[in-house]
Amino acid sequence: MLETAKNMNFKNWLLSEEYQSVNAEIPMPDEVHILSSLFKNFGAKLYAVGGAIRDYLYHTFHQKHIPYNPKDIDLATDQTPEQVTRILSSPEAVKNGIKVFPKGESFGVISAVMNGKEFEIATFRTEFYDALTGDGRRPDQVSFSTAKEDAKRRDLNINALFYDLGDKEIRDYNLDDSGQGRGLQDIRNKHVRTVGDPFERFREDKLRVLRLVRFFSRFNNDIITKHLDARTLSAVDNFKDLKGVSPERIANEFLSGLSKCLSVKNYLLSFKSLDLLKTVFPGLTPNLSNLEPLDGFNDPIAILSYIFRDTDPKVLRDRLNKLTYSNTISDTTSFILNVANNINSQNIIRMLRMRDNLSDGLKKSLINFGKISGKINEINRFLSHRIVTNSDDYMHLKGKEISQKMGEDEYENYISGQSDYQ
Repeated sequence: MLETAKNMNFKNWLLSEEYQSVNAEIPMPDEVHILSSLFKNFGAKLYAVGGAIRDYLYHTFHQKHIPYNPKDIDLATDQTPEQVTRILSSPEAVKNGIKVFPKGESFGVISAVMNGKEFEIATFRTEFYDALTGDGRRPDQVSFSTAKEDAKRRDLNINALFYDLGDKEIRDYNLDDSGQGRGLQDIRNKHVRTVGDPFERFREDKLRVLRLVRFFSRFNNDIITKHLDARTLSAVDNFKDLKGVSPERIANEFLSGLSKCLSVKNYLLSFKSLDLLKTVFPGLTPNLSNLEPLDGFNDPIAILSYIFRDTDPKVLRDRLNKLTYSNTISDTTSFILNVANNINSQNIIRMLRMRDNLSDGLKKSLINFGKISGKINEINRFLSHRIVTNSDDYMHLKGKEISQKMGEDEYENYISGQSDYQ
C-alpha cells in the first residue's frame, strides 16, 4: 500500500544523506526476496532501482485499474563488487541455487542467476565523463559511492528512485529547494526532466535526448516541446546531432519508444518539433501528413511503411539496413510499399510467391498498413488472390515470352478479381 504524498517521510540515512521516502509494498519476484534476505544476513542492504519503481508509482498514481507486474528488476547495493561476490558465493547462496557471474565488474556490476533468471546487482557509484576525450556514452572514470551520489548520475528524475527491499520504502534523493523529491513529483505530474542540468546529462550520453522523448511519450498524449523548460530545449538543440551515438542504439531507442507511446502521432511530432528526425532517419524524409490513423497502432513495420510511403522501396530498404534496422523490418517495409504502389505484370507472380512465405505476424503488419493508409481493399485483394497461371500452359512460347505472358495474364486476373480475405 502506497502512502499518500502528504504522508511521505523526510529522513536522514548514512552520511547524513537526505531523501524523501514513501512506504510501499511493491510486488517482487521470489528470487529478489531471497537475495534481499541473503544480503540482510550479511549486514548489507539491497535495493531495487530504476524502471520497476518508476512503473509501480505510475501505476499507483495513474493506472490503478491495470494489474502491475514488474519486469527486468535492477538491483543496487552499497557493497563493493568483491563483497557482493562473497555474499553470492556463500554457502547460504549456494544452498539457494544462486550462481554468480562478473557482468561488468569494472563498473561495479555483478550478476546473480537463480532459477534461470538473471539479476544484475550494481554497486552505488559516481561517474566522470571527460568533455574532451569521452565517447559520449561510457564514463571515463567510475568510483564507488553512496545512494545519493548514485541517484545524481542517472538520466531522468523518474528513473532515479530506490526501493529498500528490507524496509519496504521508496527513496528519492533528488530533492528540490523545499526538500521534496523530484522523481516522486515528476511521476505524479507526468513530467519528464533530467537529473540536474540537462547539458551535463546529455553530454554524458547523447542518447538521453531520445530517452527524454521516449519516456515523455510513454506517459503523455501530447507534443513534448510544450512541456520542456528553456534550458532543456536549448540542451536538446545543442546535442540533437547525437554525434558518436551508434545507429544501432538510435534505432533501438526509437523503436522502443514507438512500442509503448500513448500516441504515435504525437510521438512522431515530438521528434519533428525537436528537429530530431534528420538525425534518427538520415537520408530519408518521412511524410508526417495525416498522422491521425496511426493512433491505436504500435506496429513498427506498418508505421514505418506509412511514414515512408513516398519513398522508393529499394531506397528505403537499403537506408534502413544502413541504420541497422533488422532485415525483417527493412525487407518487409519495402515489400509492403511495393504491394501498395508497384504491383504490375512484371512482378505480380514473384510478389505473390513472396507473400506465401510471410509469417502470420508479417501478414498482420501488411493488414495494419492497409488500415492505416486506407488501402485495406487493395491489401485484402493481394492477400486473397490465388495464382491461376501455370507454366505448363505456356510451353508453346519461348524463353522470356513465357514469363512475360504469364505475368500479363496473372495481372489481368488479379486486377479483375474480388477479395475474399478476412
